[in-house]
Amino acid sequence: MNALNTKSAMAALTLSMCLVTLGSAQAAEGDAAAFDKPLTRAEVMADLQIWRESGLADLQKSEDPTASFSAEYRQAQARYERMRASPQFAMLVAKFAGVRGEPLSSASR
Repeated sequence: MNALNTKSAMAALTLSMCLVTLGSAQAAEGDAAAFDKPLTRAEVMADLQIWRESGLADLQKSEDPTASFSAEYRQAQARYERMRASPQFAMLVAKFAGVRGEPLSSASR
């Protein structure tokens, strides 16, 4: 390989690494935006109830380090995500907020 090809390859590699780094930084920034506003106590309580009802609570008690890779765990995780995105979550937040006398906030995170 001659010097020109080597320099071109190095430049392409450097550019690729810069683009990957930039993409990772933008993804992390987008994830951080989801945490700009802290959860209310009602949202935390509703999330905890859904976590338990989905079956994740029981599965995470396992001492088997590979349990989180099982089909059963993935199914419970999918069930949790569906429940968390459903109107049921918003109703639970409203219920807990009402019990605690808290104002309702956006539960659509």
